[in-house]
Amino acid sequence: MVAAFLRRSRHRDRPRPQGGGMSTELDSSKVLTLTPVPVVPVPTQTTAPTAPESAEPTPPPMPVTTGALDTRTLSRSLFLRLRALDAEGAAADSPERTYVRDTLIELNLPLVRYAAARFRSRNEPMEDIVQVGTIGLIKAIDRFD
Repeated sequence: MVAAFLRRSRHRDRPRPQGGGMSTELDSSKVLTLTPVPVVPVPTQTTAPTAPESAEPTPPPMPVTTGALDTRTLSRSLFLRLRALDAEGAAADSPERTYVRDTLIELNLPLVRYAAARFRSRNEPMEDIVQVGTIGLIKAIDRFD
């Protein structure tokens, strides 16, 4: 035990490098010096462009809602849009239908994760449960009437 103490004390007495091991370049004032950047003036437009007389009036701006849309409300509107697309006879691979379908899937993935978290006590990996739930979600949206 005394020998270990003596070895440690020898290490403490060794000279240490100055500057905390950092390079002198980092400690120099060059890092903190700012170089002046020339200011380039931006030309300003003095006259406003005139609108033609025959132009349609611009619609009033949409009212700003303070709260974010609820996931259920957004899902409901997307399901209504999916129903309308199916009623119009849109092809299953049309870009708009694919967009609505993919948005519905992404919107409901937190629900799949929540349901999968309730199965943690079982001896299945979480990723497998989420994968099975995601496949079920995709099949449910594809079978939607």
